[in-house]
Amino acid sequence: MTFHVVAHEDDWQLFFNPNAYGDVTNSAVRVVFIYLTAGDAGNGTGPVGNPYFAAREEGARRAVRFMADVTSSPGGGTSRLLRSMVM
Repeated sequence: MTFHVVAHEDDWQLFFNPNAYGDVTNSAVRVVFIYLTAGDAGNGTGPVGNPYFAAREEGARRAVRFMADVTSSPGGGTSRLLRSMVM
């Protein structure tokens, strides 16, 4: 199991590649991304009331999903993402 702990949702994409890519595309490795901040630009209203927060989170989720499915056939992605929030 590999943990990538970053401050913001897009930090691992900017600073942890190609290591993050190698971990996600390796079927023998389970990967956990931990974001320490909400990336809410100081608004603190959560994903429903803050489109900036929601867009950053969705971008990170899509990036992980893309990497996880990069070796599968088109439309045949098999990755499974689990999401949880700690308050």
